[in-house]
Formats: sequence, structure tokens, C-alpha cells
Amino acid sequence: MFDGLPCYPNEPIWMMVKVKNNAELCCPVLSNYEIEELEEENRIIKSNLTLPEILNIVLPSGEKNPKYLDICLKCLYAASPEHSYTDYSGNQGVQVCRKDIDDED
Repeated sequence: MFDGLPCYPNEPIWMMVKVKNNAELCCPVLSNYEIEELEEENRIIKSNLTLPEILNIVLPSGEKNPKYLDICLKCLYAASPEHSYTDYSGNQGVQVCRKDIDDED
């Protein structure tokens, strides 16, 4: 049964992670430990934002971009690195991830 959006798009748990290639992709849902590791590696570009805020940074023309809804859904439902949203078009590659709000560590 479908009961709405599962991944809290309007919660400030979303982030942009720096990646160089597909080998650097991480799980799109990060534990506190994984977030700390990425912070130590200086790979978190932006954090503590909502998904619309992140997408307005990542996508040219933000919500007016014709791919906005598709990319938003991809971010919400990504369960593996291969299915997460990545963009290699700028100076650095970017992956959209979120904090695992069920992780209490």
C-alpha cells in the first residue's frame, strides 16, 4: 500500500556530497558514522537542507527544470549508490544523499 512520500523531503536532512567518479559514490541514506567520515574527508559540500533546497542548488533553473520532478523522485526513492542522483557536469561531481533519521547512534 502506498502511503505517501517515505523520505521526508521537507526535513533538513539532505546534503550534497563531493564525488570524483562512480567508485566514490556512497549509500544515499547515510548513518551518523558515515556522515562523520565524509566530514573528515571534507566531502560534504552542503548539508542540513531540505530536498527542494538541494535541488534548487544542483539543478539549473531549479524547480523550473523539466527534470525536477524525476530527479526529486529519484532522490526520495534511491536505495543504492547506483540509483542515487549524481551530476558530473560541474567542476566537481555531486551526489545527493540524506541522513538516516532512524539511525540513533
